[in-house]
Amino acid sequence: MTVLNQTSRKILLVAILGLVFLVGGAACRAPETPAPTPTETSVPTRTTRPTQPLPPTATLFASTLRPTSTPIPTATLVPRFTPIPPTATDTPLPVFAGAGDTDAPLIDTFGDPASGWPISSEDMFGFDYVDGTYEIYNNFFNEDACASRTRDFNNVIIDVDVTHVSGSLSAYGAVTCRKTELDFYALGVNAQGEWFIFRTVNNERELLFRGEDSAILQGEGVTNRLQVKCLGPILSLTVNGTEVVSQLDSFLSRGNFVGLINGTLGDSPAVMRFDNFYARAP
Repeated sequence: MTVLNQTSRKILLVAILGLVFLVGGAACRAPETPAPTPTETSVPTRTTRPTQPLPPTATLFASTLRPTSTPIPTATLVPRFTPIPPTATDTPLPVFAGAGDTDAPLIDTFGDPASGWPISSEDMFGFDYVDGTYEIYNNFFNEDACASRTRDFNNVIIDVDVTHVSGSLSAYGAVTCRKTELDFYALGVNAQGEWFIFRTVNNERELLFRGEDSAILQGEGVTNRLQVKCLGPILSLTVNGTEVVSQLDSFLSRGNFVGLINGTLGDSPAVMRFDNFYARAP
């Protein structure tokens, strides 16, 4: 009887784990920042209370002026995505590595490893400059590996070359727009001739639209030129000069990042390379 119970429990555990993998897309993977080194706090000593109260003076009630500004860090990798305050304050905005003018066009041919994109190598995912391109590898099942740059584009046009280097042909290379801490749109293609539009809300990926088009080059090693437009409620994707999809979705209206994704669906791993990136306001 004991043997049967233990066997039943193992079967139940395997069934639960299988169900978890079948549920929608999971979190977007991004480089992490090392935890800060803790500092030792001194213990306050006991102070003798005065026998007579001291008369109030101006210095006892003087307020301390808050500094008007704090320098923004320019080369810090952060875990996943850092929250962006909804309105301007005197608190510095958190940024991704290499962030520059937040509304200026962003052009990168990835010939300079110091141009500002994250560089990180983990067992399951990683980001690096390789042979004049930007490479993202993803060994996760049904997840996105994301690299982002700070840009305040609510409406944006983004061009990029996406090359499927190796791995699962169902994996897709995509561009993100209207990206905040946990929300974004992603438009991209895979090496099986399919295009996708995803919407991620609270770090949960949802497939909005999916289709096929002969304009998308297929097979390992192919390169497709993408142009993504996020203009008001219109989300459109052009591949190799042919518009393959234009749909409406107004759920997300603002963003503070643009970026690149290597996303897996039913299979893993996959390696993608990106080149000739150009993002700008319309």
